[in-house]
Amino acid sequence: MRKPQPQYQGSWPALSRKVRASQPTCAWCDTSVDLVADHIVPGKPEFGVRTLCRGCNARRRNGATGPATPTSRGTA
Repeated sequence: MRKPQPQYQGSWPALSRKVRASQPTCAWCDTSVDLVADHIVPGKPEFGVRTLCRGCNARRRNGATGPATPTSRGTA
């Protein structure tokens, strides 16, 4: 069983808002609803952060490596 994640602290909340403002749609499915900032390399924002919707972020956590259908969206 996974341990609950600690609350994000430090600069992450500001970075998350900035990324979601600059990328207002999901990088995988292009929705603009229920967006979150996602670490491309978990825990290391210096390796990139992108916007995903919660659904795509859940699929990524479960092992998906990309969108179900390719989009032209990039990463930050």
